Amino acid sequence: MVSPAIALAFIPFLMTLIIRYRYYFLLFWRAVILRKIQDYTTGLSREERAFQYVMTHSIPGDPENILSTFDTWCYHSEYLSNVGPEKGKILERLISENVPLTLLELGTYCGYSAVRMARNLSLSARLYTVEMDKGNAAVAEKIIRLAGFDEDAVSIAADSSPTARTPLVPDTVLTRPDTGSAAHGHRNRKWSHSRFAVSPLRVRVFSGGTACGGR
Repeated sequence: MVSPAIALAFIPFLMTLIIRYRYYFLLFWRAVILRKIQDYTTGLSREERAFQYVMTHSIPGDPENILSTFDTWCYHSEYLSNVGPEKGKILERLISENVPLTLLELGTYCGYSAVRMARNLSLSARLYTVEMDKGNAAVAEKIIRLAGFDEDAVSIAADSSPTARTPLVPDTVLTRPDTGSAAHGHRNRKWSHSRFAVSPLRVRVFSGGTACGGR
């Protein structure tokens, strides 16, 4: 049995670890433990809870307000794997520079990045987004429609088969590379973040598995 004196000697060491890695402990608490507790008590997934918050605290048809409400939820409630406002500005800048007519997003998740991209598209452009998880796809579609984008502006599909994704974009050929993973941390996907063989729309791949088709 460990003596009390030896146990007390480890307290400063443990406190040092907790202080030094406090952000990791906080992230583990919010992303794992708190999520499991709330999944059990509410009967809803984390993504469904995020949608409920956005629906009750945002202004329908206002993409900027919906994104801001999403960010508030992530900062103060539960962690979500979204592109976020800082990287989102980079994505918006790339869209503004390329002025695409067709975009393909691999990994919709909750629809945050789709809303951020769609609000920067021209009226004649269209965004195609594919989500592996059908539950997340359902949440994403609600978020996208709540932001005011109809199916002519943003088309979402729930499909776990990589070979079924390419027909979504007319006249665009995406060749799957040998290795690589798609956006938002989904496992067992064989899509690359940065490598596509494309014809003829010169699809450019953005961060987070988002492809931008130029004119």
